[in-house]
Amino acid sequence: MWNSKENVLAVSIQKCSPRSYGILQSLFTVPSRRTLHSLLNNVQLNTGMNAHEFSILKDNVQTTSDEVQVCCLMFDKMSIRRLIVLEALRTLEAMAG
Repeated sequence: MWNSKENVLAVSIQKCSPRSYGILQSLFTVPSRRTLHSLLNNVQLNTGMNAHEFSILKDNVQTTSDEVQVCCLMFDKMSIRRLIVLEALRTLEAMAG
């Protein structure tokens, strides 16, 4: 059985480079792709803005001096698949503590 941190690491490697993960899998004992897929299927994702990100931004603005409180929020198109992976990894990292 793999712990949460090991699973998060394995998911991040597998999503960044499936080919590299395959090589690691042939050399070492790592979670199977099926395990990683099942793990990602259990992560609940929501659409829209991430309230946690805005909370961090708010805290940073409140703790900085007036001279440096200039902020620019930029939104751009992005790959939904990568967004899902990123949010899933953040959720898994939060679960791992």
